[in-house]
Amino acid sequence: MSAHTHTHEYTHVRTHAHEAPASSLPPGVAASVHGRPLAAALVDERAAATAPAMGRESWPGRDRARRQHRRWVAQVVVAEELVRQACERLDVGPDTVQPLAPAPGSSPDEDYADLGGIASALLLRSRPARALVAYFADRQHIPEADLRTYYERNPDRFLTQEALQEGVDPYRGTPDARHLVPFDRARAGIEARLRRSLAHRAFVSWLDTEREAVVLAPGYEHPGDPAQPDAEHRH
Repeated sequence: MSAHTHTHEYTHVRTHAHEAPASSLPPGVAASVHGRPLAAALVDERAAATAPAMGRESWPGRDRARRQHRRWVAQVVVAEELVRQACERLDVGPDTVQPLAPAPGSSPDEDYADLGGIASALLLRSRPARALVAYFADRQHIPEADLRTYYERNPDRFLTQEALQEGVDPYRGTPDARHLVPFDRARAGIEARLRRSLAHRAFVSWLDTEREAVVLAPGYEHPGDPAQPDAEHRH
């Protein structure tokens, strides 16, 4: 991709939301999201419903594992609320945007799983989140030069069926034009692929930026936050 391809304003990245001092959120509130309280009961119920089976007998680290699972669930629930509020502000929903098609040869779940972390967990389960990704995709600008560059740098993606049957190696010298699908026929697919990639990147950056507006209560911090008592640093 050239330096001209961009993701608009969605570029600032944050790692964690803010942990709240013990007195800054009222009892029964797990987080504040753009000033709106998120009930601890909502997070706790989701955590209880999704916790892996841990057995009845006590074992070292079991309680810590449960607390860390609750913290992970809190991040997903907070992200869902961020998406809900954004869709409300932008008037975006599953019925208002055209869904993004997955990459050729993959399913939407495989596409989203590759993102990892909270973004992946959110997109795998949330139709509004996928609608927001599609909204971002509609607002990406891809210069024509970038489309042509992608075509020229990835000849293996554009071999004709005849070339594949002949065992043509696209990386040994310059491929003969007759072995490649013409650019004009490949262009729409290239644009869709790059637009999807930029939309995924925009969504991840947007989500990280939005965490500036989140305050987390003790016990609901990010599981990797080194300031929380159950954090564990490993090499």
